[in-house]
Amino acid sequence: SHPFTLKLRNSGGRPLIVKNIGAECGCTAALLSSKEIPGGNSSDLQITFISGKMRGLIKKRILIETNDKPLTFWAIATVQPTFRLVPDALNFGSVKSGEKATSMVTIEEVWGQPFSVQSVWMADPQFSAHFDKNSASSHKVAITFSPQGHARALFTPIQIRTDRPKEDVQGLMVQAR
Repeated sequence: SHPFTLKLRNSGGRPLIVKNIGAECGCTAALLSSKEIPGGNSSDLQITFISGKMRGLIKKRILIETNDKPLTFWAIATVQPTFRLVPDALNFGSVKSGEKATSMVTIEEVWGQPFSVQSVWMADPQFSAHFDKNSASSHKVAITFSPQGHARALFTPIQIRTDRPKEDVQGLMVQAR
């Protein structure tokens, strides 16, 4: 989660009563330190954004209903992923049945903090992964493709679980024929 605090100031002469605070989705929460703000005073408004799997520019509307008029503002954030995959996709090309092909993927923690890989899951059993569970700021994962049966185009996503359960690495796409 990513909390930040702003001041909600009552520039009027009479008390401002906050009746309701709402965000446009469950990923954003707003908490006001006082629902009654005397004229000329202010109250802390803490906004917490839980980015989950969202990435890039995120805009969330927050609506505050008062005894005066409704207030609307936008919480805007740029969410950067914690992990980076290099490369971000693999293409094994054409591999014959009974043969194996292996490619390496590096998982980097963008802030340089140590982590460990707990598991690697792939939707297609023709793919397997080998990795160590040591704690480091980057890890190499060997992805092996062992085709079985008829040649066909394959696309499979990979999910990499780390010791940070809320920050699993997803999105690596593997292609083979």
